Amino acid sequence: MKNDIKEWDTHLISLIFDPIKAARILNTPLYPSVTEDRRLWSGERNGDYSVRSAYRLCVQELIDTSHLRVNGDWNLLWKIKAPPKVKNLIWRICRRCVSTRARLQDKGVNCPNLCALCNIEGEDSLHVFFKCPSSQNVWSMTSFFQVVSSVINNENEASAIVFQILRQLSKEDAALFACILWSIWKQRNNQIWNNVTDAQSFVFSRANNMLQEWNTVRNVAATPVSNQQPGAACIWRKPSAGHVKCNVDASFLPHNNKVGIGICIRDDQGAFILAKTEWFSPKSEVHTGEALGLLAALNWVHELNLGPVEFELDSKRVVDSFHSSKRDFTEFGVIVEHCKSIFSTYYRNSSVEFVRRQANEVAHKLAKAATLSASFQILVDIPNCIEHILINEML
Repeated sequence: MKNDIKEWDTHLISLIFDPIKAARILNTPLYPSVTEDRRLWSGERNGDYSVRSAYRLCVQELIDTSHLRVNGDWNLLWKIKAPPKVKNLIWRICRRCVSTRARLQDKGVNCPNLCALCNIEGEDSLHVFFKCPSSQNVWSMTSFFQVVSSVINNENEASAIVFQILRQLSKEDAALFACILWSIWKQRNNQIWNNVTDAQSFVFSRANNMLQEWNTVRNVAATPVSNQQPGAACIWRKPSAGHVKCNVDASFLPHNNKVGIGICIRDDQGAFILAKTEWFSPKSEVHTGEALGLLAALNWVHELNLGPVEFELDSKRVVDSFHSSKRDFTEFGVIVEHCKSIFSTYYRNSSVEFVRRQANEVAHKLAKAATLSASFQILVDIPNCIEHILINEML
């Protein structure tokens, strides 16, 4: 880097490194907010080491866990429209970790071996869910009994049976199939722990009723409330009386190695006050560019002495980080901390809020225009690219 300013020494880098390495170095952004070097842990988004991420790294990349994998189309399982507790049970069946008596004995637990439902054969997942006479009576009550019976006769592992049946059933039947598995396990547990014998017809009806009730709750939750106004949060709104609103956005054009920043300030009547466009190069990550946009706005607007300001941008990650008390050691986190410092120093009765892209269209247009401009601009007059948007949003 150059000694007096935070820029790459292009000439020196081109002399020392080959063209490919030199291009990679020069495409690494340098941010004025980052004043010291720091080692970062790539396993966490905030750059801070955690045992959780180290364990995840070991399991995923350093330790051979292929012997722990179970073959099967797991997407079929997670796509089942059934309660989470039902899918969790099926996952445990397919992972061979359901606490059947055979499984418990494998783990050294002293317990009976025979099935709690029929008291004839050893209780493993294959038997209790599919081979037990009690369970087979339950399956015979379903409309897809022929599918279940055929697969049971051709497979000798519970996980293989589950995946094979799910491949052949419709979405509705797959959901009922899953709930019946749960109800059979409930029947087994009632027998062991409560000494209650559930009739096979009750096991089937319990599964059916649970699925219907769950679907009813989901449908009610998905029904919009009549007095809600869809899209109301997606339109630009005038700031509170006596406040000004500053919309900020960053733009990343695919064939342009610049990040454009657009800033627009309007009064409490929605009238245009000022706008600014600027850019930096090389490109950064999207969330970092958005944070730099907020930083540029904070630095510029406080010099204008406009009073309380409502900042709005459409990057939820930036806004959430701005309001978070958690430390972030990455370059992004350092930039957000710089934003916080400026905000707490110069702004009173002001805010930084998240809005949808539709409510930030003016700043977005300015940011796109900034990437095509040769220099930074402070716009006193309304530019053509946003005039129609401003008129529509004042109505």
